[in-house]
Amino acid sequence: MLNMGMSDKDLDYLLAASPVLETLVLASPVRRFHLRSQSLRSVLVFLVGDFAVVEAPLLERLIFMKPLLNARVRPVTVKIASTTNLQVLGYMEPMFHKLQIDGNIIQPDTVASPSTVVPAVRTLALKVNFCVLEELKMVASLLRCFPNLSTLHIQSVPCDLSETAAAGEHHAQFWREVGPVQCVRSSVKRIVFHKLHGHQNEFEFLKFVATDNSLESLLLVSPKEKLLSEDEVNEMIDKLGCPRFRAWTSRVLHLSPEVENDWSPMKACKLTVSDPFR
Repeated sequence: MLNMGMSDKDLDYLLAASPVLETLVLASPVRRFHLRSQSLRSVLVFLVGDFAVVEAPLLERLIFMKPLLNARVRPVTVKIASTTNLQVLGYMEPMFHKLQIDGNIIQPDTVASPSTVVPAVRTLALKVNFCVLEELKMVASLLRCFPNLSTLHIQSVPCDLSETAAAGEHHAQFWREVGPVQCVRSSVKRIVFHKLHGHQNEFEFLKFVATDNSLESLLLVSPKEKLLSEDEVNEMIDKLGCPRFRAWTSRVLHLSPEVENDWSPMKACKLTVSDPFR
């Protein structure tokens, strides 16, 4: 549904009248969306405000492409249950989204517990500004909510270069002091880092990921407007002065430029497409 003016009640009625609908792509502004459907398996939304999965037992895929324009002032709440069958979730943006699991709002200091984790999720996508410490705190907390991740997509939001030099040391300290994250240690097999700009803060996160894990593949994708060479990446890795990180990247790291592909909202919603964020 594209550019259709409707209220949240209109949307509720439409779903109630569509008992066999399996895929929904919504590209119309809606301030509130309480999802109730016995048939939906895949949902992709643009410009949606507060979102709650109230009753959707078959839902496997939930994709957010763009928050409402006022989300920076008032973050959008995304409510899901710990017992959901949801397997794919993204893009979650710490700047714009506030995740709530079983009534628990996930905060930077949230401790993992049965009521704050979603074991079914296998693929997660995040958009992160690595220059903003508060966002990094939320990234660590969000990752703890998904202990069984196998694929993690990270898209780096452009940083203010004037912030980077001043904040880099603090961010390195944060990753050194942050507690263990179960999925990073034991279950994530593949990480795709989109729009890598080459900032030290990005590599400090990767250095954290390199600690005690079973990762099989790390793909770094640099944006077309700022292609990074293998030498530039190696220089930044060496700058961190961690032989263990160097050995880890030599085993799993692959570098790729950003390329045009045939991505589309409908393709991302297809359950036959194993990874909708590629």
